[in-house]
Amino acid sequence: MLTVTAQNGDCSVDLKTSVVTCMPKIDTVHPSSGPVNGGTLLTITGKYIGNVTDSIYVDVSGVRCHNVTVITPETNLTCVIGKGSTTQTNGIFISVNANNFSDTKATYFGFKEAMISEFSPKKGVVSGGTTVVIEGSELEFEGQNRYNISFCNIYTCIQCSAIQNTLSSKSIICKTGQSGEVQNMTKLQIVIDDLTVLALNGRFQYLPDPSFKISNESQKAMQSGGTEFTIRGEGFENVGEITVDRIEKPCNVPDDTVAVCETPPKIQDQSNDQTVHVHFDGFILPINIVYVEDPTFERFSGVLEYDQESSIQIK
Repeated sequence: MLTVTAQNGDCSVDLKTSVVTCMPKIDTVHPSSGPVNGGTLLTITGKYIGNVTDSIYVDVSGVRCHNVTVITPETNLTCVIGKGSTTQTNGIFISVNANNFSDTKATYFGFKEAMISEFSPKKGVVSGGTTVVIEGSELEFEGQNRYNISFCNIYTCIQCSAIQNTLSSKSIICKTGQSGEVQNMTKLQIVIDDLTVLALNGRFQYLPDPSFKISNESQKAMQSGGTEFTIRGEGFENVGEITVDRIEKPCNVPDDTVAVCETPPKIQDQSNDQTVHVHFDGFILPINIVYVEDPTFERFSGVLEYDQESSIQIK
């Protein structure tokens, strides 16, 4: 047998059959962690790791990875990891048509045992959009669409959508979905990678959307923004946060019937009569704003400026 060197690794060719054999090699595994119950979809990249017709076996951290699917021939495949334990952290093995690659020392993937202990707030409006913080341990699992979070009662479950860029090992932040009615949910449920189900008994109340007492007169505001305006109604304390488009600071809510907000700057190249949206979590209230020019000031004539660091000479 004659050995030749290929561009991306060492391969061998059988001179009798002209069959070329290349040894597989693993470069990366993504994501880097998953729940101990398994079910995590792994994406593995490397060289010579198989075609769709090849016999491929994958073992990660000592656990068989099932449902192997070749995405890009020779360089990219996916598989679903089985059940493991937190002590299984090192090693990977792949066999492609009995050609093997093994690395027993490096850490490619680790198992975590996730737990949830608390959530807040305990209420939100039926329009949804309430930001809920869920606390626990070992909750951070990178990657899209790995969490299915819901508030449930005996009749239904309502999804709470995870906000990906807020994940940490100790907390998950999600936004509640809409409820068709006022109701009490009795359980928080989180499903991770389809096979891990975390449940926490606790009441979350879906309360009525706020009601409003709106004047027919348009609010007036300076074009630079920052003008305070007051919204009156009822049920404002049912809302987690009241915000105005393009304003970072939430509105001030001194009591259940009043919200004091600031106008955003006028959108240029549009008329002075503009609509500003106020968000009561998932409920949106349009407010008509008439923008007026900012005041201008002129310097008084005949006024001398004095620099307090300078001396004054009296003659």
